[in-house]
Amino acid sequence: MGYITRQLEFTDFITEKDFQSLKGDFRLLPLRDQPSLQELEMVCLMPDFKIQMDDFIDEFGRIEEQIFFFLKDYLYPNITKMANLHYKKFQRDIDEKSIYHTEALENYAKKVINDQLKWFSEIEEALYLEGDIKKRVLQQLERLTQDIQNHVKYPLPYAEAKLKFKWNKADVLYFFHLLRENKQIEYLSNSAFSQIIDNLVEYNDGDTFSPINDSRKRLSAYNQQTPPIVTESKKRLMSILCKSDFYKE
Repeated sequence: MGYITRQLEFTDFITEKDFQSLKGDFRLLPLRDQPSLQELEMVCLMPDFKIQMDDFIDEFGRIEEQIFFFLKDYLYPNITKMANLHYKKFQRDIDEKSIYHTEALENYAKKVINDQLKWFSEIEEALYLEGDIKKRVLQQLERLTQDIQNHVKYPLPYAEAKLKFKWNKADVLYFFHLLRENKQIEYLSNSAFSQIIDNLVEYNDGDTFSPINDSRKRLSAYNQQTPPIVTESKKRLMSILCKSDFYKE
């Protein structure tokens, strides 16, 4: 989007006042089109609405309008980022507080998850949230809880730098599977291998990079000879790795 908006918090959804405040913040973005108090109150009660930011001139010299909708252009795209952003915050917190001992990590994670369970209950019962919004937010909250639980099971020190592959998730996982199966790396169990992948590797997830998180389940599927369809991944990897200019120095 062509403007700055704050990241979403799960607490933006736990009360009607908080959710209306989120809508209000979005409506106040166009500095040249500030609403009256009455209009702002009306907007906060609308399920969806649009704003118009300053026009811009494209590369061909044409003046283009910038119109953005609350749901399609702001809320839904940012909801999909919530679990990942909050999980990274959890990792930074334990790194800053040096919470590496197993018992201390378990206690801290338990406290964080208990807070999330309270949010889950409040959001689930919220009458002011439309079904699709509620479903999306709760899915992110469930994913965050799972990510934290997995971190406690397979902890690694938080690494700010990640291996960011410009491939989709399926291709990245199949690539690591091939390295292990063809003995190009020392054999690691699914548990140990997934710990490394989930903590240090990210894949191309549209306009951002995302952690994989569930690599253990997928690696196990390969071992059980019941893998997902890999034909397209094979084609894509071969097209990349078999090009002669890939080996240019």
